[in-house]
Amino acid sequence: MITYYNVHTHSPSRHSDEITILNRIIRGKEEKEKSKEEAGFLSVGIHPWYIEDVAVQMKQLRDVAALPEVVAIGEAGLDRLTDTPIDIQRDIFARQAHLAEALQKPFIIHCVKAWEELIAVKKQIKPKTAWIIHGFRGKPDMAEQLVYQGFYLSFGAYFNPGSLPTGYPDHILTETDDKDSNIQMVYRQIASALHITEEELGKQIQKNVKSLFSI
Repeated sequence: MITYYNVHTHSPSRHSDEITILNRIIRGKEEKEKSKEEAGFLSVGIHPWYIEDVAVQMKQLRDVAALPEVVAIGEAGLDRLTDTPIDIQRDIFARQAHLAEALQKPFIIHCVKAWEELIAVKKQIKPKTAWIIHGFRGKPDMAEQLVYQGFYLSFGAYFNPGSLPTGYPDHILTETDDKDSNIQMVYRQIASALHITEEELGKQIQKNVKSLFSI
């Protein structure tokens, strides 16, 4: 029997064979009490689309980041297609990266057309914790560059099949993000593209998850 690991999702799982990390975006507004649906593992972070009141958001993030159910920081990121200036994004991203490092928790990353900036920040910070690119759809040459720099690649329902072998076996993770898909389907698609069985993929993903997260 396969245990399915979903390291980045915005929808709580209702399947007994799935272990999820549910993302909560820190918006700077009054946070509601965590619902029973959100019980389990969480990632928390300030998304580059929602940089609104940095002082309040960072305080809220620090208040919850050390909780045991929070197993990752993020998603944080750099996004050239959003309105917030990239220098402000970079500052908030770096603050969250340092928090992840202080807490020794993996860092979940959203990156759109800002790969050079991302790699530069990683070289500057020199993190010991894992930096994970969520929803990676890039080409094989970008996958090779990122894995060479020590990043992990998390693949969802949409991916470049040519990039999978670069991540597999040791730098690959799986997710659904906010897509209308399920993690079982993602496993099937990835296993098929890699020409391996779902069981083989399942064992490797489990190994990778347990080496990175406190799960």
